[in-house]
Amino acid sequence: MGAVLLRQIKHSMQTEAELMRTRDQLTSINQMLEELALLDSLTGLANRRQFDIALKNELARASRNYRSVALLMLDIDYFKQYNDSYGHVAGDQCLQQIGQTLKGLACRSNDILARYGGEEMGIILPDTDVQGALIFAERVIQAVRDLKIPHQGNPHGIVTISIGICAKVPHMYNDTPISFINEADSALYQPRKKAKLHLRA
Repeated sequence: MGAVLLRQIKHSMQTEAELMRTRDQLTSINQMLEELALLDSLTGLANRRQFDIALKNELARASRNYRSVALLMLDIDYFKQYNDSYGHVAGDQCLQQIGQTLKGLACRSNDILARYGGEEMGIILPDTDVQGALIFAERVIQAVRDLKIPHQGNPHGIVTISIGICAKVPHMYNDTPISFINEADSALYQPRKKAKLHLRA
């Protein structure tokens, strides 16, 4: 009787240990799936979904605390011509290289680097004013130029980027994520009309 009871207790403990291991594995898998759902599979940057969530949260936080937040919208110049000349595989590799370069430039854990769509990327810089955003943007532009990725369709002969910036205290202007994006996008496309000056705030 005692031996049977001991076997049952031992079996019960083994079953409980297996269930705990299975639970831990499922928790780990779920965390991995959640992370994958918020990442762009090509570049490893945040995806559009994570970008939208982060921008909404950051604008709310900045508004509450009367802090400036900067949004940089980045676009690869003449990217359609790049794909036409070198092919889509090379285009993907170009995006990956630029994504890795952006990751290397981000110094703070709360900076958000995202692939917004196609060849456009977004960078959210909390607690950053226009001057700080301009300095960071200039570093990004130079870092991409330093990659020296050949691009015969670009007058510079290499891959370059243009950046538009919106930086301010959201509380003072009743800004929404959409208005912030629109302002940064508008700034992004102004250099395009002026012979690729590459940077506009």
